[in-house]
Amino acid sequence: MNGENPSDFQGDDRPVEKVSWDDAQGFIKRLNDLTNDTRPAGHFYRLPTEAEWEYAARGGKYHTEGYKYAGSDRLKDVGWFTGNSGSETKPVGQKQPNQLGIHDMSGNVGVVRRRLAQ
Repeated sequence: MNGENPSDFQGDDRPVEKVSWDDAQGFIKRLNDLTNDTRPAGHFYRLPTEAEWEYAARGGKYHTEGYKYAGSDRLKDVGWFTGNSGSETKPVGQKQPNQLGIHDMSGNVGVVRRRLAQ
């Protein structure tokens, strides 16, 4: 927001890291304010609940069992991690999506948190 990106790794297609819950809530409030006249009545932006996020990560109702990671048993197919990321975030969508077509539900920003904590 306001043209500022707190991420260590910049790029239009990279995830934003180093954002607090309060930052996310401020962004959502501003997004709702900016789209108030164009959103259907009663609809608004918000963060997903833990259950909604888990449903999305697992690939939906019919795919909740079977895969160890979001979309595969092989992490290298669906996620960035210490062994393949070079300790930096990667542009989203480079790994295969899960069954709902969602990318990067395993890894990516998590590898950066570990690197920055060292």
